[in-house]
Amino acid sequence: VKESDEWRIFLNWAAGIKIPLRLELAHAAGLDVALSTSEVVVQPGDLFELTLKIKNRSTLPVTVRIGHLVEPKEIADYLDFVQCGFLLPLTLEPGKAEDYSSTYVVRASVPEGVRRLTLTYNVRLAK
Repeated sequence: VKESDEWRIFLNWAAGIKIPLRLELAHAAGLDVALSTSEVVVQPGDLFELTLKIKNRSTLPVTVRIGHLVEPKEIADYLDFVQCGFLLPLTLEPGKAEDYSSTYVVRASVPEGVRRLTLTYNVRLAK
């Protein structure tokens, strides 16, 4: 930011940490999966909630596993699951849609300068 004749550094700490959300569906044939949002911006220490909607388009019950991948890996331990409705395998009846929610927090101790994490949900049929 330029003030008068001097330049000053503006770090915009209040902007929060941006967390884009992604779905990996390569092994989820027969399912429709959607996230409640594609991105959240949070302050360290604040809770945030996400909803995953899954619909079984097949004519048979299916069991689904959902994995979480947080990147960059060296910052992953600063994102904590407070409550997660899909840590265990889920069974969906034919033609049914269900909503599953999870609550997270970025620890207040996250290193200074971290402005972005990526959270990817890997949805796959259980064997």
